Amino acid sequence: MEDLRQYLLSVTAAAAFCGILLTLIEKKSACAGIVRMLCGIFMAVTLLRPAVQLRVRDLEVYIDDIRSQSESAAAVGAAAAEEAMAAIIKNRTEAYILDKAESMGLSLKVEVVLTEDAIPQPGSVRIQGTVPPYARAQLRAWIRDTVGIGEEDQLWI
Repeated sequence: MEDLRQYLLSVTAAAAFCGILLTLIEKKSACAGIVRMLCGIFMAVTLLRPAVQLRVRDLEVYIDDIRSQSESAAAVGAAAAEEAMAAIIKNRTEAYILDKAESMGLSLKVEVVLTEDAIPQPGSVRIQGTVPPYARAQLRAWIRDTVGIGEEDQLWI
């Protein structure tokens, strides 16, 4: 930040110096054209000084730093997206099972456990509540056929 402040200060000072110098020189004098040309060169050198002083090695280090920061940010973003996707799948599967249970007149608590796959799938379910045997068999078969969680992966508490 200090470098930017210093750069802007030097450009402002150079512009002020050239402006004062051009104001003092008469437009029709013999040296006015040379003074204008020298002021233009002076301003160009002042403006381009940071680009001239830039070393290629510093630029490579800077680019490598930006690259590593962007890769890190991308990894964090990908992990957050995967976590969000898993939470959505879990919540929607639980809601889907609860809606079916409610349509059957059952009051249950449901917890779905997802697989560790790249795209998580419902792997098992924990169902808590009092359910008559016939309704349990119906819901168990529905979860197996519709949600894809086998009866061996359904834990009824």
